[in-house]
Amino acid sequence: MNIDELVNQISNDTAIDFHSFEQDKDVIIAKSHFFDFRFYPTYLEIVDSYVLPGPILKNYLQEKLPFRIDFVVDNYYDILVNTIDEIHDNCINAEYRDEEEE
Repeated sequence: MNIDELVNQISNDTAIDFHSFEQDKDVIIAKSHFFDFRFYPTYLEIVDSYVLPGPILKNYLQEKLPFRIDFVVDNYYDILVNTIDEIHDNCINAEYRDEEEE
């Protein structure tokens, strides 16, 4: 599966919408609301890209990210989708809790 197909599949299988894409040498970066997905030739790394997180979201993101998975790991895609779903859902909840506390 090439990177375009992988990005589309991730978007279809999760609630993540990618709003922009960049390339830095051999790394393709797909940006979403909370995360930057950095597609290296042999692995994927997900890092925090949220600009102004509140304290709950910030602490959660620091605890969970960066997340890295090698493309050669058995069932890497299933692991990736399950991890993304969990982290993304928790980010949404943390963002709401931060907004309520303001």
